[in-house]
Amino acid sequence: MGTRPSYAATAVLILFGAASLLGCGGANSNSNDMGSTGPPNPVPAIQAISPNGSQQGGPPFTLSVVGSNFIPSSAVQWNGTALPTTLVGSTLLTAAVPASSVAASGPDAVTVVNPTPGGGASSALSLAVPCVIPPPAPAASQTQARVGACGCARPNCSIPRARSFANAWCAISPPRDFVCN
Repeated sequence: MGTRPSYAATAVLILFGAASLLGCGGANSNSNDMGSTGPPNPVPAIQAISPNGSQQGGPPFTLSVVGSNFIPSSAVQWNGTALPTTLVGSTLLTAAVPASSVAASGPDAVTVVNPTPGGGASSALSLAVPCVIPPPAPAASQTQARVGACGCARPNCSIPRARSFANAWCAISPPRDFVCN
């Protein structure tokens, strides 16, 4: 009589081999079984932007964002809209800002967003886009300030003494010698 192979011994060897493959990356070796493939992305932080202002109606420009926790998939956002972004290093991003983004005056919010897992949005920094104020008339003929040209709070201010308003900003309140309606 010949010897027959032991099927029980073969089954034990197959089970043992499969179990040892699980520990060596043969199947899902993820210890948390949540499907992630690595550590979560960090939350980005912004320290500075350059330039920090632009001219209303100005040309497109490149924005530099200095901060920390930037990764290849970080995105610079302008008022919540993603801009084409380039990672220069873990502390520097550049973004292409189109002319349409500075067509209107106002402060614009710049943030950086890292995707999930983890990730999140940085705090916002403000980029100033002041309104365009037409050049003033000669000081001798000027009696009315056009403070309301950009939608400011006090549009009809008269001045007791003629002055030049070349450096007027819409966001500031009139000086004490203004008489406002």
